[in-house]
Amino acid sequence: VAPPKKTCVGTDSQDPMAIFFTNRKMGTPKLVEYSQYGLGMGFSQASRQWMDLQPTDVLWSLGDAFGGTLSLSTAFGAWLQGACVFLHHMPTFCPETVLNALSRFPITTLSGNPWMYQKLLQHKYFTSYRFKSLKHCVAAGGSISPGVTEAWNRITKLDIYEGYGQTET
Repeated sequence: VAPPKKTCVGTDSQDPMAIFFTNRKMGTPKLVEYSQYGLGMGFSQASRQWMDLQPTDVLWSLGDAFGGTLSLSTAFGAWLQGACVFLHHMPTFCPETVLNALSRFPITTLSGNPWMYQKLLQHKYFTSYRFKSLKHCVAAGGSISPGVTEAWNRITKLDIYEGYGQTET
């Protein structure tokens, strides 16, 4: 239980706020420090510009709970834009679970890594699923192959907007 009296700590815009690790695709993971201002502005800009989130949107991020791009940034960014964050208990990635949820729930924006999109496309019944609410897809956490983006667009009629994040930087 939190104490009834809360004390705020004064910080400057360039003070550290969070540290994330890059993924292992570019060698050994490296620490990346984000400032108070940089992380807040990053959340705000990514959700508004890259994710195109509006207050009526429902975002489902299939990112690592401890990764910077797909987890905290999507949750905080969505909330900054007034959008809803969809949560689904899925201990390990399961393409069928994802496809069923996208077909059943009003998810408008999907965020995941390139590997996830590839696995969804490889599901034997992928083309039989219909995503009535889905209107925007983003990928981060490594580069996505042109073959995956072309196949995704051909089948869903949606583009995958690739993010340029801390690993690429």
